[in-house]
Amino acid sequence: MVEGGVASEMTTRIEAVLDAIFQAPPDWPTISDLGLVALFDSELRDVGALEDTYDLVALLPETFIDQSRGTREAALRKMEHENPVEFAALITHAYNVYYSAPGVLSMLEEIQGYPARPPLYVGYKLSEFDESLLEPQRRGSSSLFREV
Repeated sequence: MVEGGVASEMTTRIEAVLDAIFQAPPDWPTISDLGLVALFDSELRDVGALEDTYDLVALLPETFIDQSRGTREAALRKMEHENPVEFAALITHAYNVYYSAPGVLSMLEEIQGYPARPPLYVGYKLSEFDESLLEPQRRGSSSLFREV
């Protein structure tokens, strides 16, 4: 991976890309507000997509950060058109990181009126496992196969 100032420059460029993608509604935090670039990098690293994403973002002009929103969006549309698979991976992970962020998640829960989480393992009490349910299988054949 890149070192020192180049890493910082890439982080700033990634942050600009993510902020251009997420046009948060008023009163919603942006990617920059939440400081999610490190989490985004970590998720990409976990799935082995970090280098591809950095290579993709490196295709943007050096002036990308200083450009107007419209110019940045046009550059991202071009990037998506020319690199659809890599861009889709970038978007997928960006959305996952943003909508999983505690500040955003709590806002979603407040708006929707219910917890923004998977239904299992949190909030549902499962009965304790009953070992006696295995007794018929234990009494059965010692082999998995039967005579035909």
